[in-house]
Amino acid sequence: MQIIINEISMEKKFRDLTDFLKHLREILLIYKLEIEDLEIYKPTYLYDIVLFGEVKFWDVLRNRKFSRDDVVKRYKLFLDNMIHKEPYWDLDRQHKDSDMYICDFTAKTFDYGIAEACERDKVVLSVSCEEFLKCEIIHVTKNGSNTLDIVNICSREMLLEYMKANDSIRPLSYCKLKFKGTNLCFDEIDEEYGFDSLEKGDIKTYLAAFDQFSQMSWQQILSSDGLRYKPYAPSNDKESCFKGTPYESMKIFKFRVTQKFRCFGYRKEDVFYVIRFEVDHKISDKG
Repeated sequence: MQIIINEISMEKKFRDLTDFLKHLREILLIYKLEIEDLEIYKPTYLYDIVLFGEVKFWDVLRNRKFSRDDVVKRYKLFLDNMIHKEPYWDLDRQHKDSDMYICDFTAKTFDYGIAEACERDKVVLSVSCEEFLKCEIIHVTKNGSNTLDIVNICSREMLLEYMKANDSIRPLSYCKLKFKGTNLCFDEIDEEYGFDSLEKGDIKTYLAAFDQFSQMSWQQILSSDGLRYKPYAPSNDKESCFKGTPYESMKIFKFRVTQKFRCFGYRKEDVFYVIRFEVDHKISDKG
């Protein structure tokens, strides 16, 4: 998937350095995701964009007045990579000078990020300034008649949800990123009994259940009639589906996803480590 940085969302949009760094945080979180097959393109001239006053992006890194700021120091590697690390869309530009791309955010008609997005995957990444924060779709008119809808991403969450909706990210990768830092962890799932074992519609069902689970406190989880969170208790060791696995001596729990579907795992402190899914209730019939 190719996503284009919307440089217009950065140009003269900030009051000062603090304001710029605050709004840049979501872009930093997106870069930190390091999603396989996600390419974030920028223009080669990004370093020359004026951010506030007469201060350019380059100045934030090279002018000692700004580069000594503690947040800039923490962001330095990220900011350097954002400016200097490939890919650059204008080195392999897909839109033509002879075509006109008109949108509400600029007087330019070509050679800007939103125009380039029209000829790629129609997605831009905008810094969450007020002008773009509430704009989910940017409408572009090409050559006076053809209207194109460009998806505008302003946050980590928006990107993950868009990629999930468009099957641009594997469900397991989505869960590892989406639920990181919550009460769910997918680092130990057995993929043979994980998302690879599910039909597409069933994946959506499990994801909805995980979303619900992640928003609940443990007190709510333990008392929920819907989840029915309880120990996995086979009548004997031979009937345990975890016999011969690293989890055979651990206390395993399960919760309900649907009438037939279950999710198995173990709890460590306040995190539930997902191990496997069940779609036919045969395991649960014995425990």
